[in-house]
Amino acid sequence: MEPVPTPERITDMSDLAPRPSRFSKKTVARIALIAGLLLALLMSVVGYLSTRAMPGDALYGFKTSIVEQVTNATKLTPEARAKEATDLLTVRLRELQALAADNASSSPETLAALADLTTRHANQLTDAIATAESLDTERRITTLAEGSATLRAIEVLIEDTPEFASIRKQVSEGEGRAEDTLRGIVTAYATTGDSNTVSIFIGNRIVGVGEGLETVAAGSRAQQIAFRRVAETNEAIAQGDLGNALFFIIKAEEAMLVDRLLYDTERGIGDNLPTADPSQIPEGS
Repeated sequence: MEPVPTPERITDMSDLAPRPSRFSKKTVARIALIAGLLLALLMSVVGYLSTRAMPGDALYGFKTSIVEQVTNATKLTPEARAKEATDLLTVRLRELQALAADNASSSPETLAALADLTTRHANQLTDAIATAESLDTERRITTLAEGSATLRAIEVLIEDTPEFASIRKQVSEGEGRAEDTLRGIVTAYATTGDSNTVSIFIGNRIVGVGEGLETVAAGSRAQQIAFRRVAETNEAIAQGDLGNALFFIIKAEEAMLVDRLLYDTERGIGDNLPTADPSQIPEGS
């Protein structure tokens, strides 16, 4: 049996020492800084482009899961979160309007994603208002009413668009939760608040509805709903039921806000365009 050769001993320990980098620490730091700046620039560009993305586009997921979520995280107060939820609901409404105007059918996955986003925004809206203890009640009612009206506009659009039938139930549930929360706050305010203060609040909203009706087309759906709600308001006032009186007049306001959200584009209102003659407003509004 041949002897096993003995490994040679390493006498020069410098052979084991790490070799010096070809780059100095200052150069490495400069490269890292440049890379960081380039990454930040890339993210900014992608973020900007994604804000224009529509459902089904490649950047739409980045827009809703990154850009919108990061923006939402900066809203620290319940009122700010409620306002952000309403703004996002308006974005979803515009996206649904664009899909409805497109002749191509939307995929079930696209519609399901929109329904899930709408539900998320609706939950954020109601949860924020429910926990906004530092906010006075009238402000809570006004903020929630605006968001609830936007949800109702989405619901009306879906009801009027057969292509969206698959998400109708889910969106209606979110709208129903917001309306139930609104009714609960209104009832509590009218029951426990000072009756004179509540009456003034109702009176101011009645005046606002009267002014708003001047911009609604004669015979339109919005006008018919608003008239009916005003009649219900007057009946509730006659019965001394301030809770229902306030709720009904808010619903009259909602009818007109839904009308504006859905049809102002058709009327040439917005984008610095002149307000159209109410007599020329589409009859379907």
